[in-house]
Amino acid sequence: MQLSIRPPWSLSPGDSAELAVVIDVLRATTTACFLCARGTEVIVLESCGDLASLGPPENYTVFSELALPPGWRHVDNSPAVARTSDVVGTPVLVTTNGTRAIHAALGVASAVALASFANIGAVAAWIRARAPQTLVLVPAGFDPRREARYEDDVCARALEGLVRGDADPVTVADAAAGCWNDARVKRRLDGNPALRADVELALAPNSLSSVPVALRRGEHVVIHPGS
Repeated sequence: MQLSIRPPWSLSPGDSAELAVVIDVLRATTTACFLCARGTEVIVLESCGDLASLGPPENYTVFSELALPPGWRHVDNSPAVARTSDVVGTPVLVTTNGTRAIHAALGVASAVALASFANIGAVAAWIRARAPQTLVLVPAGFDPRREARYEDDVCARALEGLVRGDADPVTVADAAAGCWNDARVKRRLDGNPALRADVELALAPNSLSSVPVALRRGEHVVIHPGS
């Protein structure tokens, strides 16, 4: 298997892979995993400007940390919210980094899965079962400044280890636990203690067994619950 780890801004239309996996631990792919664990499909928009392509706002609940135009039902891009909140209509996800990375990955791969520590073991098994010739892992990072994020890179390397057989659940747990010590994670928690519930879910390995898969359906990208 030819496996590479590449941030979304390094992908170009000339690239190709049989499978891609997008990782945005804090928080988009973790939020998507918890939404899909409820058995629902999710529309993924690349930017808030794409909300205009949807139907009447009252038919949707938008999960996002971004400021939305007036009239949209809006909840945070939060795995804790996604796990327990009532969702009216179709859920929509649009975020700073993760949803852009999903769209970028779909430009180079025929199948795109979403991963976080929460479902890392299930994603590794999903990859091994498909035995792709080419696989690209896409840690979302911080797209506006094209900066890596520790938790995304560590999760990608842990997933690579599981796929190659070089890692085990203890290795993965240690990798996730180490993210609590990252300076940026600490600053986010210091600035917003309410994020702790999200971080706890995002850094708890193998709490979910499903593998959400993104695909294009008409003019939109949709995540379905997968296996």
